[in-house]
Amino acid sequence: METLDPEVEVSVIIVNYNTSSLIIDCLKSIVKETRGISYEVIIVDNASEPDIESKIRSGVPDLPNVKFCLSSENNGFGVGNNIGMESAKGRKLLFLNPDTLLINNAIKILSDFLDNNPRVAASGANLFTREGSPNFSFKRRLPGVMWEVNELLHNIIDKRIFAPDLTFNYGASPIEVGYITGADLMVKKEIIEEIGGFSPDFFLYFEETDLCARIKESGGKIFNVPSAKIIHLESQSMAGDNSPINYFKIDNLEKSHLTYYKRNLNPLSRGLGLWVYRAFLLSRIIATRGKKREEYIYRYRKFKELNR
Repeated sequence: METLDPEVEVSVIIVNYNTSSLIIDCLKSIVKETRGISYEVIIVDNASEPDIESKIRSGVPDLPNVKFCLSSENNGFGVGNNIGMESAKGRKLLFLNPDTLLINNAIKILSDFLDNNPRVAASGANLFTREGSPNFSFKRRLPGVMWEVNELLHNIIDKRIFAPDLTFNYGASPIEVGYITGADLMVKKEIIEEIGGFSPDFFLYFEETDLCARIKESGGKIFNVPSAKIIHLESQSMAGDNSPINYFKIDNLEKSHLTYYKRNLNPLSRGLGLWVYRAFLLSRIIATRGKKREEYIYRYRKFKELNR
């Protein structure tokens, strides 16, 4: 990584894979909403759009401090962010999805929170849908046995412990969480230099969860900051009744799920957690119908194939 530049507070890293139209809207929101803080934007193209630089510069001509990193191959979201980090000069790194829109001065809010809380290593905003409804922003615990038990039991346990703030902070005060969704994760650069960047073992999914697990293992805390607000446009359902099953996403989700367990759980916890996950998949196959049931059947088969 490059040496820190005292004049750059935050390096905003955005990984592109055929999403230049989304990135342009995202960048326009950054220019519009960000005040009182110095920042740079690093756009990493994962071998998808060779003309990405001209598209961005023409689409957002008033964007200050922008760099472009063109990867020769697509090695996934995490590796793309690692490429962006190599030229980052900011004291903090904001890993921002291209399908996001800042609602307010979220970059400064998250940065100030990290500066004012030395023991906090990472922070994230409250995420909203395009319509303004609460969106998945974090999970209160990291994946493991209890995480799987909660999934199996429709989050009955965590609803009693954490409700209503399971995946969205309905209050006014920051709360400590297990992990922040990768859509808007800000991390102190000194922490990344200590623990390393995203693991190349993940192509898609769980890479931010794995990074947050390593942050916690190093002693850092992770907080959601509700005063920072961002729209995340990604749909939360993998396959609706009228949409085709996305086998590519399911394949990567199941592979990354198992990879996370192998990297972060001891053999006993891993075996028990995966046994509960298997029960989760079977219960959903029994309980669902139609396209959703087909999806769970495919997920179960993929899980068995990968877990041999």
